[in-house]
Amino acid sequence: MDKSIIITAEMIALESMNPSQLLNAIPTRLPKFMDDVKGFVHSKIGTLSNFWGGTLSKRDANNITRAMNYYALSHFEIFVPTGMRGDYIGFAEALQEAQGVAGLLMSETLRPTTAWLGEMLGRPETMASIRESHFSRGLVFHDLDSIKIALAKRIDGASNRDVIEFSKVFKNNNEFESVVAILNTLNQQISAIDRKEIENEVNVIVEMMDRLMVHMRQDPETYKLSGVTMQSMAKVALNLAQEVEFFAAYYHLLQTSTTTMQLTMDKIRKAL
Repeated sequence: MDKSIIITAEMIALESMNPSQLLNAIPTRLPKFMDDVKGFVHSKIGTLSNFWGGTLSKRDANNITRAMNYYALSHFEIFVPTGMRGDYIGFAEALQEAQGVAGLLMSETLRPTTAWLGEMLGRPETMASIRESHFSRGLVFHDLDSIKIALAKRIDGASNRDVIEFSKVFKNNNEFESVVAILNTLNQQISAIDRKEIENEVNVIVEMMDRLMVHMRQDPETYKLSGVTMQSMAKVALNLAQEVEFFAAYYHLLQTSTTTMQLTMDKIRKAL
């Protein structure tokens, strides 16, 4: 994520506690921040249409492990996601943990954000009176950092390695079949999420953000912010950007992992 978005959110949080700075932040910094978030979210949502949600052939995986014993496969070079660290089963399990959050994008981020903005638009009188952080029911601020750390332990961003010996990433043939099964399950779960619905919901959120900013500019007496409300708006917008970014990154990683496994299965099958 663009660091400037995070830095601006932090500055808004600080300025929201100072009445004199709050007056300057509302007409300038907050609208610019919301524009940056909108642009960032749209850029990430736009990449989802390029993704493939296919599955791997379980039969092919079974045939491979039956046709070649572990010793025969051990020194066979296979494809792996670029920079993958450690064994493949550990990497697949890290993807499972990421899916646990990515799969909640609609229910715990997008829809609650829409509801929260709707409350701000529908009850502007509350914007000036809120004295503590108030968010829509169901809106969850996930601990994305811990999941990113878990994934980072499995991916070396500085490495270009994408080929490795079978025995270096699989302890036995059963692990190979298990990874195929995990990838298929994750693809089935992510394919059940309607990408068009996500895109539509994001568009609704962006439109509501625009309307709220316009109302605040044209009718500042009615749409008057307290420092807490401004801080909450920045937090919700930043959370939206981070959650959408995480979903797109996970989606991409799952796709590349599935594609490299398909290439590996094709390569082994040709060698049989």
